[in-house]
Amino acid sequence: MRAETLPNIVINYYQQMLHFCRQMIKEKNDTISQDEIKRLSTLLYSDSLEKQMLAVKKLTNQPNDTMLEQLNRYLKDEKSDPVLKTIIVQHLTKEKVNATLEIQKFSKHMIINPTQIILPEKDPFILNVKKLLSDVIESKNPTLYELSIQVLSNLLMVLYPFPLPAYTPETIAAAIHIESEKSNGFPISIGTIASMYHVEQKELEACLIELEKIMDYNQNQ
Repeated sequence: MRAETLPNIVINYYQQMLHFCRQMIKEKNDTISQDEIKRLSTLLYSDSLEKQMLAVKKLTNQPNDTMLEQLNRYLKDEKSDPVLKTIIVQHLTKEKVNATLEIQKFSKHMIINPTQIILPEKDPFILNVKKLLSDVIESKNPTLYELSIQVLSNLLMVLYPFPLPAYTPETIAAAIHIESEKSNGFPISIGTIASMYHVEQKELEACLIELEKIMDYNQNQ
């Protein structure tokens, strides 16, 4: 995630999304009319973040079949906001909604059931990446460590429920470390950071290219 492809406005956007996920309250859905479902479904495609959040909150709260159909339509749309898709899936997972859904991101397609998805905060692979970042960075530079965790969180908000690129936790952690250094404007040595995580430099460079493509793709939507 290069600093120039992830400006502050985008980071703030992700933070709003994260805050919304944490603050969502569980309220029982009263009987919801077809007209209201249609209105909320339209709001999903609004240019207003506030209106989108309202639609997500209501449509993911104990959804009926019609509401799930509209959510699935949004998840399947390649042009839909990938971060909003993440929030939808996360909330359906927390609600333990048992339904078969389709999701598309970055030209990749997946069939999911929210009851079978592991949330990022419980994913052993993600936890391993975080531990590696802590072991290498935290004691030497706590501020950089916090930034690296935020960079990882931003990446997961774009990708989830799709997995991180197919590299070892060490390679992913090293790539996150580099992007954190870049966003701080520090000069970086890929070879030096590769040695810190005991990974091959070529493998790390390939991983960096994939991560940056993901962020560039999202920025161009």
